Amino acid sequence: MEKLTEKQTEKDFLLCAIDIICCQREYETKKYPSGGYYRSDVEIETKERWTGTKTEIFERFYHTNNKLKYCNGSHCLFANLNDRLDYNKFFIKYHTIANYYGNGVVD
Repeated sequence: MEKLTEKQTEKDFLLCAIDIICCQREYETKKYPSGGYYRSDVEIETKERWTGTKTEIFERFYHTNNKLKYCNGSHCLFANLNDRLDYNKFFIKYHTIANYYGNGVVD
C-alpha cells in the first residue's frame, strides 16, 4: 500500500457506492386550442449509483454539475444528507481556480 500523506486518510482509498439523483429539465412547446403557443417545463429525475472512492465520486460529481449548469437548470444531487455534507468538506479543498477554469487563462 502506498504511503499516505498528511491530508489523505485511509477513507480516501476505500471503495464505496453513492446514490445520486440527476434532475434534467426539458421544455416542450404546446399549442393552445384557441391558437398560440406556450412552453411547458418538465423535470425528469433519475437515480444512479456511482461507485469508486469518495474522492473519485466527488470529482465526478463536481465535473458533471459543472457541465450541467449550462443545460436549462439540469443538475445532480446526493440522495443521502451525509454524502452531501462530506462533499461540502471536499469541495472547499478541491474548488480552486485551476480546477474551475481547467487549462483556461484567467484575467
